[in-house]
Amino acid sequence: MSEPLQQRLCQRTGMPPQKIAVIPQYCEDFYAVPQPDAALQAQFGGRFNLVFTGTFTPAQSLETVITAVQDARSRGADMLHLLLVGDGMSRAALEAKVKELHAEDAVTFYGSVPATDIPKFTALADALIVCLSDSPDLGLTVPAKVASYMAAGKPVLASMDGAGNAAVAAAGGLSSPACDAAALADNLLALTRMDAAQRAAMGQSAKEYYLAHYRRSELLRKLEHFILEGRV
Repeated sequence: MSEPLQQRLCQRTGMPPQKIAVIPQYCEDFYAVPQPDAALQAQFGGRFNLVFTGTFTPAQSLETVITAVQDARSRGADMLHLLLVGDGMSRAALEAKVKELHAEDAVTFYGSVPATDIPKFTALADALIVCLSDSPDLGLTVPAKVASYMAAGKPVLASMDGAGNAAVAAAGGLSSPACDAAALADNLLALTRMDAAQRAAMGQSAKEYYLAHYRRSELLRKLEHFILEGRV
């Protein structure tokens, strides 16, 4: 699913790289179709909405994002708002972190929604955040949400190491090391200070990267060719 995994498999098996196809996880097509939602716009419009969608677990290191958001707000990004869409085992701890930082105005826990509703939230977003903890194994692959975020055509920020960090950087996003709240806060501050045209260009770059690397039909074609012909 990634070049780091290809390299690890070659090291463990002695297989030559040309015998191993790198085919990342594809993105379902509906993530690329915006769904502007008037109710969400009425509720959250007028702020700079940084959106995360997915499961809340220790692997996501969402406390890093909460800390970075509060830091960026204290340095001038006062309209920055973190919208957390989802649920999971870390929610109670994250809610406690928000209270500890007195960040209730900066962070909203929206709860879980069907996957097909995610484009409503990415359409609302001014930027999308993907994050992981600093475990070496987590850096071996590109999280599925990276592809779905790029498909939305919005600026993408990464707080992670390894393949995911590299993919976001290659797509024109802003990347920082895993669990580095200060570096993420710097990127958030920089993003909020960009004008609309600069952010739109970032989103377009992300969309083009999705089209080149993560479309379902193209990746299935590569898989079929590799199985039938031994090549991508």
